[in-house]
Amino acid sequence: MTRTALNRFSGVLLVLAAAALLIAPWLLDIATLLTLNVMVIMGILALSMALVWGSSGVFSFGQSVFFGIGAYTYAVGSLNLFDSTLPLVMAVAVAAL
Repeated sequence: MTRTALNRFSGVLLVLAAAALLIAPWLLDIATLLTLNVMVIMGILALSMALVWGSSGVFSFGQSVFFGIGAYTYAVGSLNLFDSTLPLVMAVAVAAL
């Protein structure tokens, strides 16, 4: 496969994935959406850990701590505030501090 064909294929795949994410809330129930959400979040964490561990050979506890503090802050905030917008901002801010 040539480079331009690979770029076109990647672009088409990206558009299809974006369309699937936009259509998913109308087609799937809430439990499936939550499971899909957790799988995507864990996939992003796994890819970032694989990038750091694979390129440098060093296991990074910093990413795990950042992820854990953000997740804990979001969980506590969403349980107490009964919303998900402000806890998301809080999780990013607290983990960044």
